[in-house]
Amino acid sequence: MRTVARNYVRLFSEPETPLLLRILLAEGPRHPELTRRVAGQMFQILIIPMATYLQRQVNLGHINPIPPLAAILQFFGPLMVRGLLIENLKAVTPPFPMPDDETMIEHHVRTFLHGLATDEYRGRMKANAPERERR
Repeated sequence: MRTVARNYVRLFSEPETPLLLRILLAEGPRHPELTRRVAGQMFQILIIPMATYLQRQVNLGHINPIPPLAAILQFFGPLMVRGLLIENLKAVTPPFPMPDDETMIEHHVRTFLHGLATDEYRGRMKANAPERERR
């Protein structure tokens, strides 16, 4: 999941990506061939690896099953918003420091997977965590 998130964040570090995304969102309904082409590429580099990982975790009993489209929207939505905000708010200084990519990715992936974790798996992880993390 971290690799998938890194690849997605890396896409938004390219200056063209936010611009292309805005064009795709605006023109996609009128040009479905464009949407199909971009979606096909996204499936290969992002969606298929993510779905494979999530299914493996379901099979291991670590996470609850989730419909693939729900997982895609819940995982990539915050990353997309972050990418667009960073691009559009470059001249704005936030009241707190912006986390670096690795810190943001780590917290995002951990929060996403925690929300899907089975109660049994969460209990095992908590039992194996150092004392300070059990509180």
